[in-house]
Amino acid sequence: MVNDYYLQNRTFDKDRDIECEGSMVVGKNTLAAKNNYLYTRTNHDPLLSTSETKKTVPLNDVVVKSGSELLLEAKTSVTIKSGFKAESGSGLRVKIDPLNPSTRSDKNKYTCGRILRTSATNGKEQFRYSVNDDVTWTIKGYHTQLQLSGKAIEIPSHLQKGQYSLSANSVGCNIPSIVLDISNIGVEVTEFKQPVVNRPEINWKVSPNPSSTFITVESEISFTALRITDLEGRLIKKIKVRENTTELEVDVSAYSSTTYLISIEFKNGESDIKKIIVQH
Repeated sequence: MVNDYYLQNRTFDKDRDIECEGSMVVGKNTLAAKNNYLYTRTNHDPLLSTSETKKTVPLNDVVVKSGSELLLEAKTSVTIKSGFKAESGSGLRVKIDPLNPSTRSDKNKYTCGRILRTSATNGKEQFRYSVNDDVTWTIKGYHTQLQLSGKAIEIPSHLQKGQYSLSANSVGCNIPSIVLDISNIGVEVTEFKQPVVNRPEINWKVSPNPSSTFITVESEISFTALRITDLEGRLIKKIKVRENTTELEVDVSAYSSTTYLISIEFKNGESDIKKIIVQH
C-alpha cells in the first residue's frame, strides 16, 4: 500500500493557501530540518518567491525527522520541488505573507486539518482528521471522482478494489491528498476534534517530557478520557478516568523509545492533543 502525500511540484500561494498544515506520511531526502527553512527567505524582495532560484540556495541536505515540523515562509509563493519527501510523522506548515511572515499576527492565522492514518479496526481501515469547520472531501480513482462534505464521511462500499486519493479542503486551505488502498475491507473516516481558531486554549501539560518511566497529565479543568497513539494513529493505550479528574499518572516504561501522541477529552466536550517522547 502506498502512503504518500502529493507534495511534489505543489505550489502554495497567497490566493489559495494562507497557512496550511499537514502530517506527511512517508519519505526521505528532503531539504530542511526542524526550525530551519527549505529555501532562504525572500522577505527583502517582494518580487521573488521561494520557487525562484536567485535567492533560494537550499540548506544542507537533511531529513525531516518524525515528530519534527518543516516551516516554509515566503512573500508570494512556495513551490515544493520534485522529489520532496519526509519521514512518517513529520509535519509541514506553509506561511505566505506579503509583508513579513516573521511578524504575522496570530489573529490572521488560519488552521487547516490534519489527516492521520490509523490501523484497521473492526474490519474497517480508518482515517481521522482534525478540523475547525465542515470539510469538502474529494475521492479520485479510475473513472471515479466523488465529492462529499461534512465533518465525517464514510467512503462508499461499492468502490472497486484499487488505489484512490483522498483529499480535503478546510477553511479555504487545501490539505494534501493521501493515497488509499481499498481491498475487501470497508473504509471510513471519522472526526478528530481540535480547538477552533480564536477559542481560548485549555491549559494542560504533560511532564516530564521526555520520560522513561511515568508521565503526569495535569489540566486546569477536569477530563474524562485519555488516549495514547503512535504517529500513524495506532492506539497504544486508552484510559477512562474518574469524574472531576484534573491530574493523572501514566506508566510508559514499557513503551519503545519514540514519539507518541497523547490526547485528552475534557469535561466540556472539547479535546486536545500533544506530542510526548519516550526515551530510555
